Amino acid sequence: MPLPAAPTAKQPAPGGLRFESGRELWRLYFADIGEVVIYCPECAKHIGGIDEPCFLAGLCPIREFSQIMTLEITAPPPPPPPPRYQASVRSIHPNAIRLPGNWTYLGDTVKVRFRNANARPGDAQRYRVCNTTGSGRLVCRSRVILSRSWDAFRLRITRPLVGSSRWYIAFTWRVEGRIVARRRIKVFSDE
Repeated sequence: MPLPAAPTAKQPAPGGLRFESGRELWRLYFADIGEVVIYCPECAKHIGGIDEPCFLAGLCPIREFSQIMTLEITAPPPPPPPPRYQASVRSIHPNAIRLPGNWTYLGDTVKVRFRNANARPGDAQRYRVCNTTGSGRLVCRSRVILSRSWDAFRLRITRPLVGSSRWYIAFTWRVEGRIVARRRIKVFSDE
């Protein structure tokens, strides 16, 4: 049974849809998403319909019939938003030092946190957080953030971490080798 006549590529259908048919290959052209090709080697044999008046009059037998259905092509999902990383380093005793700014003290514990505020549910992202030590070395940890939740750990402020000449600790967060956030916490000392 030959394929039904359809608008050709030169005769677009209303709404920007163009349609070409062949024996085994069907091409649909959409104005917004472009060409969609459907390969169906059995289509020439099995696509059909029923001539209802002829059948009801008893003049035409049903040799074969397949259901004709609508092909729905949904638009692809939008791309994910660009990442928006957020980081913080805060004392777990925020009122221990009454000075403006972000302060801690020797013996205190700070909470180090990181997240991607634009992450989608189910996303997981590896990252590295590094902090300076009193000797100028970097101490790094590899961690993972899940979805939009905060990944946090606690760090005790000790003399080797601070040293004798530097009174702050600098933190950097890296995703795929690129620095995405920097924070610093000042260390109060009565020495």
